[in-house]
Amino acid sequence: MSIMTVSSNEQLMIELVNSFRLDPYGEAVRIGLTSQEIAALGLPQGSASPLAGTYTLHVAAGQHSSWMIANDDFSHTGAGGSSAGQRMEDAGYVFSGSYHWGENIGYRASSGTLDTTQAIYHLNRALILSDGHRANLLNPVFREVGIGQANGDYLGYDATMITQNFATSNGATFLTGVVYNDINGDDFYSVGEGVGGVTFSLSGKSDTTYGAGGYSVKVTSGGTQTVTIAYGTTEISAAVHIGSENVKLDLIDETVLRSSSSLTLLSGATDAVLLGLEDLSLYGNSRHNHLTGNAGDNMLAGGLGNDTIDGGAGVDTVKINAGSSEVTVEISGNDIIVTSAEGTDVYRNVEFFSFSNQTLTSSEVRELDPSNSTTSSNATSPGPSSSTTGLFIAGGDGADLLDGSNYNDSLKGGNGNDTLSGYGGDDNLPGGEGDDQVSGGAGNDLLGGGLGDDTLNAGAGNDQGGGGEGNDVINAGEGDDIFSGGAGNDLVQGADGHDWLAASYGNDTVTGGAGNDTIGAGHGHDRINGGAGDDQIGAGNHDDTLLGGDGNDFLGGGYGRDVLDGEAGQDTLNGGYGSDTLTGGVGQDEFVFNTLSGNGNDVITDFQVGIDHIKLVGLDLGHNPMQNLDIRDTANGAVIEYGDFTITVSGVSSHSLTADDFIF
Repeated sequence: MSIMTVSSNEQLMIELVNSFRLDPYGEAVRIGLTSQEIAALGLPQGSASPLAGTYTLHVAAGQHSSWMIANDDFSHTGAGGSSAGQRMEDAGYVFSGSYHWGENIGYRASSGTLDTTQAIYHLNRALILSDGHRANLLNPVFREVGIGQANGDYLGYDATMITQNFATSNGATFLTGVVYNDINGDDFYSVGEGVGGVTFSLSGKSDTTYGAGGYSVKVTSGGTQTVTIAYGTTEISAAVHIGSENVKLDLIDETVLRSSSSLTLLSGATDAVLLGLEDLSLYGNSRHNHLTGNAGDNMLAGGLGNDTIDGGAGVDTVKINAGSSEVTVEISGNDIIVTSAEGTDVYRNVEFFSFSNQTLTSSEVRELDPSNSTTSSNATSPGPSSSTTGLFIAGGDGADLLDGSNYNDSLKGGNGNDTLSGYGGDDNLPGGEGDDQVSGGAGNDLLGGGLGDDTLNAGAGNDQGGGGEGNDVINAGEGDDIFSGGAGNDLVQGADGHDWLAASYGNDTVTGGAGNDTIGAGHGHDRINGGAGDDQIGAGNHDDTLLGGDGNDFLGGGYGRDVLDGEAGQDTLNGGYGSDTLTGGVGQDEFVFNTLSGNGNDVITDFQVGIDHIKLVGLDLGHNPMQNLDIRDTANGAVIEYGDFTITVSGVSSHSLTADDFIF
């Protein structure tokens, strides 16, 4: 039975945080950030593990928020000079093995009466827009969270204080989530909708939702596990894949499950939705299911019953336990209705249909409707086709040569070393297994490498895609493109246009080219070069090298020993966590520090006194920060100390630094 008492406002903030972690870009759009605001954030391309609410972290957060209200003091330094980590330990949280902690604080005040629920939405938006706070919100190392809200008088205003405590200890993994009835129909948790008294059980462990609807179960073993959900006389069961990261499993309106991991409905529930951006599977049961994929590449199957399946974004495949000649197909607008021995199912936003005898594209399945005309294609005939309807070609196990037309084609490579050419039109071009050559040509194309060392040439248009596994080469081409390298040591190159480019797993090289690009490193030792334009560049989890190139760039370090070089232009550099080396380059540059915790040792190599600025954000330096800064001279230059963190300003003496060189 859960002993955690979290208010509805605090549970709302947990849901907002987890929604942002699971789909950073999608959540930024959902909460109403402008395209300009989103572009400036440098959001990662992937998901971070959802956070599990933890009692001790909640206690520590609540006590600190109450202390700040009572003492009119907005600070990370709390009662008795305590740090956030000390407060977590004092509340009973145990740090062991490999552990990390972090803290965000925020407040909102009014001269009138403050709406404390609306304040949660405002503070969530403000924390997302703040670089240092956003780094904590998206930090992939964190697994647990505690939220504390305290309301009262602060400096004569009606105010609310929020503390977000983040932690991970010894690699603990959780099944976590919320139960609510979507009373207002906004497809998201709202205050007053939570349902208490619902028990989630798996592998001998269980937790029961508190009044606001949240729960967390510490998982002791991985693999596919059966989760039982019980409330009153009702019981629901589902098979959930538990890996090395937390899994979020929500229950909405008593029958809908939402999961951040692969899921199979067993009994009780009828509908399911996948969360986040990962490539997951979702399978129904014998009832009439409504299944919805996420933004990843999903595998979905309804099973018995009359099901409705929506793949969502991504390149999705549905599995049908019948041969393509054993079904009947009817087209109704954008819906594909397939009747087999298992039932009559409705499909939308699905790219591929895997029958027992073959896999067909959605366009090919549409041709199975007798009321549609049939277009035949030769998968081995080179050169652009003169078709006026677009081609639908699937390769086999050999080295296929698949050529499209000037219309919207779907070309799918097989298991060999294939060559796919879309030519004109908005084409769908997944390479499949093997070392593939994929060319989009003109149009807004979707390109995928799959397994193998692939080469993707996007061509003109606003294209998107990913390299998949293997050491891939991706040339984005003209237009505003979105590409990710995938697993392997990849080369991703932008061109003209405002591109969104990302490294992934492996040691990748990413070049933005011309345009104002947004580029993110991944899990590996990556080298990022923004090229021309005003670029937003973010490091990943390892030791990365970020080069701004020409233009006024933002460079943000991650969690390793990063090297940041703004090069030409008026650049902003933030090293993030770890011991980083920062070089502004030519132009008036700004060096930002807002994560001065731990034992990092950053170095600024080329600070220009009177031209560049050092910006210290969120530090407790009192009303006279210059006097409270600890600056000393060393053989390597002036050293600024804050706790165990140091900033070495190479080639500069302490007495040459004045208040004009700092922004507080």
